[in-house]
Amino acid sequence: GVYDRLLLGQRSGSFDPEAPTLKSCRLWQLSRDSPINIRFVSYETMVRRFGQPDRSNYEVVYDGQIGTNDLEELYAIFREPVPGYDGRVIGISDVLELYDADGSDFYYCDRIGFRPIEFASQREELRHASMSESG
Repeated sequence: GVYDRLLLGQRSGSFDPEAPTLKSCRLWQLSRDSPINIRFVSYETMVRRFGQPDRSNYEVVYDGQIGTNDLEELYAIFREPVPGYDGRVIGISDVLELYDADGSDFYYCDRIGFRPIEFASQREELRHASMSESG
């Protein structure tokens, strides 16, 4: 992570044991095969018309450490070219994932800011539902 932070022009500060653990980041963008009517829509519109964002419509365009867990900072970073990033500029309907060994948190890029979301594929949701019904 140090090399990546330096490459991005970020300086590491002094060690702070109270600072939150730096997580890795994935940026998910709608794939070229995804339905065109779900692209670049607000979270409210997505849920109202199509349900929760479905992971099977997305692909990972970045996976690595950026040097921050702050969503607004990540948004600013992904507005510019980033080494290892092969997607378009971050925008509405994209999903940021912050993850570590304890799990993942997902955030939908909305018209203003980010919304925390569950981010499973419909197949995963069906599998979990059938497991809970049979158990």
